[in-house]
Amino acid sequence: MQGDLTEALKIDPHKVTRLSLSELALEKAASSHGTELIRFTQRNLLRIFPKGTRVTSSNYKPLLGWMHGAQMVALNMQGYGKPLWLVHGMFKANGGCGYVKKPDILLNDDPDQLFDPKATLPLLKTLKVRIYTGDGWRFDFHKSHFDTFSPPDFYARVGIAGVPVDTSTTMKQTKIINDCWMPVWDEEFEFELRVPELALLRIEVFEHDVSDQDDFAGQTCLPVWELRTGIRSVTIMTWTHVQVNNQAQHERPLDKSIHSKRRRTKNTAAAMTAGVAHLATAKLRRATFMASTPPPSQGRVYPSGGLLELIRSGVVRAIPPKDAAAALRTEGFRLLDVRPAWEHEKARVGGSLHVPFFVADTDPTPVTLLKKWVHFGYIGLWTGQHLTTINEQFLPQVEELVPDKEDKLLVACGEGLRSMIAVRVLHNGGYKNLGWLAGGFNRSGDGDFSEVQGTSKLQYATVGGVSYLFLQLLLLLKVIGKEN
Repeated sequence: MQGDLTEALKIDPHKVTRLSLSELALEKAASSHGTELIRFTQRNLLRIFPKGTRVTSSNYKPLLGWMHGAQMVALNMQGYGKPLWLVHGMFKANGGCGYVKKPDILLNDDPDQLFDPKATLPLLKTLKVRIYTGDGWRFDFHKSHFDTFSPPDFYARVGIAGVPVDTSTTMKQTKIINDCWMPVWDEEFEFELRVPELALLRIEVFEHDVSDQDDFAGQTCLPVWELRTGIRSVTIMTWTHVQVNNQAQHERPLDKSIHSKRRRTKNTAAAMTAGVAHLATAKLRRATFMASTPPPSQGRVYPSGGLLELIRSGVVRAIPPKDAAAALRTEGFRLLDVRPAWEHEKARVGGSLHVPFFVADTDPTPVTLLKKWVHFGYIGLWTGQHLTTINEQFLPQVEELVPDKEDKLLVACGEGLRSMIAVRVLHNGGYKNLGWLAGGFNRSGDGDFSEVQGTSKLQYATVGGVSYLFLQLLLLLKVIGKEN
């Protein structure tokens, strides 16, 4: 494959090409052809996608693709965790429009100055971050949420994600403030940066637990090149990157104030305050990094981003799978399963309502038959999913099952994306008490729902085709590993 990659990275000055690499192929290419990749992306398009064995919607680190100039770094957006925190941090830049202009360091085509992420680079910046205080948990959580018998013991961690020489191997940590809902740390941390144009500031907060694993209390990720000197109040997010709003009476976001200062070093170049305020220029070599989330759709498909606004405003409640059983049992929610019929048949929660938001596309026209053929070759064979279309009768079918729009509905699907759109449709249709199963059934554990029917586990019902065989093999290896 070495020769094939060398051939694929050749640049034709008369045309633009697109190259697609899996995350594993990217790792190999970055190791052996790092500078050639960057030169290729200065005039051509590079797309990175997750490896096929990520059947549970896990993710890889996107920074490797970004630092080698990839314009499209695709991740499993239905998942959550640190890789997606970095994505959200990167695309906070440029006003959060979904596009971030490539830094000049990746556009310099001088053979003697071509950027190499693995090279020893000179120090350009020293970033100083002072963590003053945090507040908001007392509004958003019950007084016994973190500790049954006393107020929480919060501490913060700060680090950098960027090129290897800038990336923090271990996060720097504040002292633990015991028994306090509004901790005051007032501690300063310094980070030496070689490539500030690709650096992201990570902030995490935890609650210290002496006898068990520390509790996660929030996180945020910020583009270093857009930081400004001064005191800032920064909203921190949940593990699933949803802004923490009180689920009861208050609507105050969870905030953290940070003080960011910068000083110039001997090798200082352009100031880090240089904004990234423009989209790509007409030249392809100024191509942008592109966010993995699509722009809002037009027409009948409601944008999933609308749900996030509903959650932030408290209109819709995000309920993780581990809390779903309690919501169904004690709060009067009814579970509405919006998965397609073939997923519902594999595994379902006993007593739940089922109205699919997407149904199999049965249109017999030649165009649809061609779509089915292409879909099977690229997606269906691997995932077992059918070519689908939106169920035009979704809202009327729900209204037939649940005529009272004051009823509480917890809307769920496999990965959380289809249910996002379904919640938006139901909200627009007049339903007033809606919950969204955050992360979908794929994020549920074996004991999260008491009565599961069908031939599969809930978290594996979306997996089919060749992926299902891989899944069975992985589960078998896991069992063998435990036995050994």
